[in-house]
Amino acid sequence: MLLFFSKWSFLGTFAFILLLPKFLLSNYGLRPEDLLSFIILLLVPFLVVKLSRLIHPGLMVSIILYFIYITVISCLKYPEYIDKIFILIFKELSYFGYFLVTFFIVIRYPLKDISKIFLIIFIFSLPALFYMFYQFNFGIQGMYGVSFYGHSKSPASSGLLSLMLCYLSYIYFVFFKNKLVLFYCIIWAVIVLFGGSKLAAVGLLSFASLSVLSEFNKEKMLYGIFFLVLLFSGLLVSIKSGIGALHRLETIFSPIQTILDRGIWFKFQWIDGFHGYIFGGGVAKGHTPFDNYISERASLDYLRYIDASEIGFSLSMAMDNQFLYFLIVLGLFGSIIFFFILFFLVLSHPKKSYQRRIQMVLIFSYLAMGMGAEVFQLSISGITFWVISGFLAGYSKKTEAPNKYDLSLHV
Repeated sequence: MLLFFSKWSFLGTFAFILLLPKFLLSNYGLRPEDLLSFIILLLVPFLVVKLSRLIHPGLMVSIILYFIYITVISCLKYPEYIDKIFILIFKELSYFGYFLVTFFIVIRYPLKDISKIFLIIFIFSLPALFYMFYQFNFGIQGMYGVSFYGHSKSPASSGLLSLMLCYLSYIYFVFFKNKLVLFYCIIWAVIVLFGGSKLAAVGLLSFASLSVLSEFNKEKMLYGIFFLVLLFSGLLVSIKSGIGALHRLETIFSPIQTILDRGIWFKFQWIDGFHGYIFGGGVAKGHTPFDNYISERASLDYLRYIDASEIGFSLSMAMDNQFLYFLIVLGLFGSIIFFFILFFLVLSHPKKSYQRRIQMVLIFSYLAMGMGAEVFQLSISGITFWVISGFLAGYSKKTEAPNKYDLSLHV
């Protein structure tokens, strides 16, 4: 029964992400996939009991410490927002739930059935793919470039959805050796470059570059370098295409200046002295509706000198930078716990395995994207990270002791 609910909540999440427009539930502060996250949350305690002995103990301990820490520090800092704080913490906990669900599915199903699950996800993505080609042919674009339906005003959402499919199809190609899916991966890579999201483009370019640089096989590395040349050439074509505002992607080639020019660094003023640097301010600090407050009641200069709690609370992310989020929300202590989670994710895989290499590339790719958003906490990118990590960890455990689970490892 647990496996049944895990599988169908997993597939249902991707169906909701890829087939339902974002705006359907936006008035309630929800995304379509959030409806399935509630089921994932209910499964978490059962999955923890079932899988705790199979998952790296350091990973389990650091994750438990992380959620205890962020809950305690958030409630102590801003008890007046305790209801919203728990909503945000439960949402992030559901991301870890996707790790458990994916791990469980990989452990319990033969690879041929896991392959079918991936293929169902790719089928779910076909309507969005056709819609984007429709935009190319008829000159209809989103805010910046081509977009998913329902995401025309959010290039980051469209970009991260495209990047998610690019990552998943790449993972499928690596472990299931399907060249047709590799072609599908390339299609989504091209769409990322024409979606207008700098965040997604940085994620794609960093992931591809690091994958090539970490490749042990010289022949595969040469193919990878050729692909990188095509990828960066595609980026230049995108910038010069005149579609929407794709010219803004040019700032990717001047990353340091772009980062320095971002109008977010005043938020350092919101750290509560030495204590704030060490322990952070909790999730309320990372969910302040800056944009509305600036436009309606205050100038940016005035905003520098007031506390975040004076503005209020929003369920939307507000830091626009992962490292700023670490420092202001988690503090040094909480950030160390989070980086231990990433460290133990890597240690969950055998040395020199493809799983470990991809896990490291994925983490560094997310850290690169982190210069533009809190990608570990955002819905689409958060789910994507933990689903891929769950697959990799489950695959490592499955190949380590296949007979223990009485499942065939042959597709």
